[in-house]
Amino acid sequence: MSRACQTEAALSRSHLRQSHRRRALIEAPESSEAHDVILVEDDPYGCLAFDGDAPPSMLALSRGNDALHDRIIYLGSLSKTVAPGLRIGWMAAHPDVIRRAVIAKQASDLCTPPWIQAAMAVYLQSGYLDAQIGRIVSAYRVKRDAMVKALNQQLGGSLTFCAPNRPLKYLQRTSARRLAEALL
Repeated sequence: MSRACQTEAALSRSHLRQSHRRRALIEAPESSEAHDVILVEDDPYGCLAFDGDAPPSMLALSRGNDALHDRIIYLGSLSKTVAPGLRIGWMAAHPDVIRRAVIAKQASDLCTPPWIQAAMAVYLQSGYLDAQIGRIVSAYRVKRDAMVKALNQQLGGSLTFCAPNRPLKYLQRTSARRLAEALL
């Protein structure tokens, strides 16, 4: 791991940048409210963070502003937390949006068996997801650490990156020439 990314401050700055980008998007003068636009946040890794908490979603940041809150659709997935092949997700949105989405899904629901949906509803209501998130974060952390080690061993100083705080979120900075020289 590069020295610049080993400090807690670097992790905090990354978290703050993500939070600021989300806040800026929903609070901009040319926001969704001014242009009658819906914001969709597709966040399958939203609840997964290696160190500290994950950045808040746009939906969470919009609490207290009902007009804005009603214009955000938040999408999550159980395929990243419960089981990779499990194609079940969820939506948090205004009730009118959810009602229309339910109708659309019913008209095209050919792939997700109702019994799996019911089983996942019981699973979520039972409170097992928190323990599973802990296990999956540990598993992803092992993979992240292996990737960081391999990048450092194979590319040395040719690639500057920060070990991510969330799965699949590598930050990198390099020149094409330096990377090509390291790979050749």
